[in-house]
Amino acid sequence: MKVNLPVSDNEVKLDDSSVIISTTDLKGQTTYVNDEFLRISGFEEQDLLNKSHNIVRHPDMPPAAFENLWQTLKAEKPWMGVVKNRCKNGDYYWVNAYVMPIEKGGKVDEYQSVRYRPDEKSVQRAEKLYQNLNAGKLPWRLRLPVLSIEKKIMLTLMAVLMPWLAMAVFTGFSVSYLLLLAVSAGLAYAGVHFSLRHLRVAIGHARECVQNPVAQCVFTESQDEGGELSLALMMLKTQTRAIAGRMQDSSEQVNGTAKDLADSVALTNKGVVHQRNEINALTASIEGLRNSAVQVEEHAELVLSAADGANNSAEQGRKVISATIDSIQSLATQINQSATIINSLDEESQRIGGILDAIKAIAEQTNLLALNAAIEAARAGDQGRGFAVVADEVRLLATRTHESTQEIEGMITTLQTEAREAVETMNAGCQSAESAVGQASEAGSALEAILGSVKEIHGMSAQIGLATNEQVSLVNEIGTNVEIVDEVSELTVDTLEGQERISQSLDGLADLLRGLSSAFVRLH
Repeated sequence: MKVNLPVSDNEVKLDDSSVIISTTDLKGQTTYVNDEFLRISGFEEQDLLNKSHNIVRHPDMPPAAFENLWQTLKAEKPWMGVVKNRCKNGDYYWVNAYVMPIEKGGKVDEYQSVRYRPDEKSVQRAEKLYQNLNAGKLPWRLRLPVLSIEKKIMLTLMAVLMPWLAMAVFTGFSVSYLLLLAVSAGLAYAGVHFSLRHLRVAIGHARECVQNPVAQCVFTESQDEGGELSLALMMLKTQTRAIAGRMQDSSEQVNGTAKDLADSVALTNKGVVHQRNEINALTASIEGLRNSAVQVEEHAELVLSAADGANNSAEQGRKVISATIDSIQSLATQINQSATIINSLDEESQRIGGILDAIKAIAEQTNLLALNAAIEAARAGDQGRGFAVVADEVRLLATRTHESTQEIEGMITTLQTEAREAVETMNAGCQSAESAVGQASEAGSALEAILGSVKEIHGMSAQIGLATNEQVSLVNEIGTNVEIVDEVSELTVDTLEGQERISQSLDGLADLLRGLSSAFVRLH
């Protein structure tokens, strides 16, 4: 058997009102301990729960005592005894322990131990007995055979009759006197046997209740039927006290639970009231959300209508730009054709300039020839006078031709300059037309993009409208649900008020039960 250490010689005294309660499963694993157990033993709850209950066993306790305990419990009977237990720090304390099996569903499910402060005489007898048992010595009370009360009375009667019988033998009494003594002894035995019949029944019941010679030696210091009856009465008294102690412990738990319930109900009630306030605020918010959703729906319809108008305008703009591009391209083609014609005109004017240069050269040559002819006519005198007139006319014609040629040349030069300017202007116009075509194309592309964006806006507006419709429906549904929650909250408040009254009533009943249990414990 495991020896629990450390141990000391310091005793912890239990109060008269102390009630130590614990329960174990069928394997001896602790499943419940009350606060008094923790206070006396010094163990923490985690040190005991789901651990072997033997952790509090003191090394001074003989193994035979616990063997008797487990034999009794396995027979589904209660056990009572004075036990020395160990504290966590090694100190010890004595208890009057009552252990009983607890049934659930018709089967033993756990063992319950209720311990009180024992009387000093029982502790002294138990300490002495346990020392002898640990030393291998059996007290004489447990070694000698036990005579029943009936046998003790008969031996007393025989002791009383023996002198009379001796006198009859030695003084010569008659046989009739001896027969009278024998009949008297028989009648006395019959009377004693008859008188003790109820006592025998009571002793039988007592043995059915408890039959533990060691406990009888400790509690009564008597091993006869009187000790058995006293032990049985003490067993019943302890059993009643144990039940009352468990009731008291349960009432304290109920009281604590009732207070916890009251606190929880109060807290829940406070939370529900706060929840109702929040629900009222939420209702107002939902109403605002509903109005906002309706406004969003109306705005979405306006946006959808505006998107339709923008779509139509963008489509018309795209068509106008497309027609503009076609017109500009046609104009650019015509400008190109005009530029080609003017270029041809410039080329022709340049050829005319060449012809004029040739005419100018011929005129200068003619003028030179006329001058030479005039000189020769002057040399010829009268014979050359007619030729001189012709030469003057030719020179005059050459001069006029030269002047006309210069005038035509000036006109051709002006025409060429204007033609080149016209060509340059037309080239610039072509470039501008091409640039305009590009810009118009870009504008067309931009309008195409705008048209696509407008279509997307149109689609998104339609989706927004649908989503807003769904949102309005959901908001209405949420509002309905919030109203239901508000009604449930109101019912919850009423229920909590009822639970608060019940918890107060339960608290009062727990106080009454605790008071009755305490009074019952004091009486026993």
